[in-house]
Amino acid sequence: MSELCPQLGSKTPYELFQLYYDDEMRRLIMTGSMKYARQKNKQKFTVEECKLNMFVGILLFSGYHSLPRECLYWCLDEFLDVSYVSSRMSQNQLQDMKRYLHLADNSRVDPNDKLHKI
Repeated sequence: MSELCPQLGSKTPYELFQLYYDDEMRRLIMTGSMKYARQKNKQKFTVEECKLNMFVGILLFSGYHSLPRECLYWCLDEFLDVSYVSSRMSQNQLQDMKRYLHLADNSRVDPNDKLHKI
């Protein structure tokens, strides 16, 4: 990588992630998700930046620490205790975030563009 992009070679994985997950991306996710929730008649759904950051962190963590079912992250069994997840976000909050996560604006869909959401 350092040969292709020397300016990226000295960056940590977190710094590389921050290049893509910046303030603009967070705003896009927050506004797109709340707009989509309103379109689905979920008026009380909100996304705060700190909750979005926790959500992304939980998704990244669950890729590393995988369990057979998502609900097990909230299991109280001492052998399955994943308090990192359960103490930061409820299972319902995570499911709502996943349900309404949206980046494309459905009100601006071009019916001729089959790849408009990509």
